[in-house]
Amino acid sequence: MPRENKVWGVLFTDAGLNDLEKALKPYLNQGEIGSYLYCKQVDFGQPYLHIVADYRNPDNSTFETEMYIPYHYVKFIVAGNEPNIKRQVGF
Repeated sequence: MPRENKVWGVLFTDAGLNDLEKALKPYLNQGEIGSYLYCKQVDFGQPYLHIVADYRNPDNSTFETEMYIPYHYVKFIVAGNEPNIKRQVGF
């Protein structure tokens, strides 16, 4: 499956949410499994987890952001085909 057709879901640890909650809050979604972030790209080849995600402004416009998250703040990462990731993974 080509990377550009994937949607990534990143689930954070409790420590990650405690330490990064204010910075991540605009990007986070809440579900039965905890707080998670949908991403367009995830790169595991960096000292930190490199995430590319869209941010939605209050006026409904979006812009692309890049984040670098320490690996110890990540509990689980999953990828699925858009738009079926919610059904496939349960996020």
